[in-house]
Amino acid sequence: MISEEQLIAGLAFLFALLALAISIGPWASPYRMRSMAAIASRFGKPAARLAWLLVAILAATCGTAIIYEIRPAYVAPDSPVNSGSSFDPGTSVEPKTPVEFAAQAPETPAANHATQP
Repeated sequence: MISEEQLIAGLAFLFALLALAISIGPWASPYRMRSMAAIASRFGKPAARLAWLLVAILAATCGTAIIYEIRPAYVAPDSPVNSGSSFDPGTSVEPKTPVEFAAQAPETPAANHATQP
């Protein structure tokens, strides 16, 4: 894991802790924010508290995903940045053209079937 990921995950956890404190705390000022004020005026303060709790859960989930390096399927697993191995910033990786990128992708049966008569 690189230090930037640790920083971002830590910030996500701090924001989750802050949102959790807001959702269970006695403060009124966080409910003056425009979006929370709209929720509170339309559905009541308990719904706004649940909205803060949802924000806390989502932030904690994002922090956990960053810590455990959960990535979308389209991220290349052999990339040194994504594999967790040490990465030397002095080395350069040449970007691939769209043609080179498409050439390395495996053929799907649908693509193979479309080219046959």
